[in-house]
Amino acid sequence: MQPAMAERIRHQAAQPTGVFGRWMGELMALTNRPRNRWLIDQLDLQPRFHGLEFGFGNGEVLKAFLERSTDSTAVGIDWSEAMVEAARARNAVAIRDGRLTAQRGDITQANCAIGGEYDRVWSSNVIQIVSDRADLFGRLRLALKSRGVLATCFEPRGRDAPRPPDFARQLEQEKLAVGFGKVETRWMHDRQAFCVLAKR
Repeated sequence: MQPAMAERIRHQAAQPTGVFGRWMGELMALTNRPRNRWLIDQLDLQPRFHGLEFGFGNGEVLKAFLERSTDSTAVGIDWSEAMVEAARARNAVAIRDGRLTAQRGDITQANCAIGGEYDRVWSSNVIQIVSDRADLFGRLRLALKSRGVLATCFEPRGRDAPRPPDFARQLEQEKLAVGFGKVETRWMHDRQAFCVLAKR
C-alpha cells in the first residue's frame, strides 16, 4: 500500500470525514461487532439507565444499549460529523422518541459539554488516541452517578497499537489516580480485547 493511502486510512479511522469516512465507519463497525456486543454485556444494564458513549462511530453500540434496555436514555459525542450523521440515521427512532442525543464534540476539551448523572459511560477503541486521559477520566468520573461505571474497551489494531496487558494496567492506574473506588479488567475470550471498568 502506498504511504499516502495508508496515512489517509489512518486519518479516516481516527476522525472519519465525507463519504469515504462513512464507509470507513461501517467497515470498522463490521470488524468490531463481536467486541462491541461483548462490551454491552460488560455494562450490567438495568432499567432506566442513562448512558454516555464518546467516539461512537456509526452508532451501533448506542443502538444496542437502547435496545437492551428499552426504557433507558443515552447521549453520544463524536469528533466526526460523518459519524454523527451515520449514527443519527441508524438511531432515528430513538432520537425521535427523545431517548438519544447524538452530537459532534471533542470530549478531550475541557469546554465540551458532556452533561451528567450517567449510570454508564463507555468507549470502544478510542481511548488510545486521547493524550490527556487523566483530565478526561477525572471529568467523566464527576459526570457519573454514585456507583456509576466508566467502561473503557480496547483491542489492538495495527503495528503501533499499545500492548494489551501493559495498556490495561496503565488504564487501571490512571483511573485509580483520579479517584475511582474500584477498578477491574475483563478480557474477551479468544481475542486480545479487554474492558477496564471503574466504579465511582
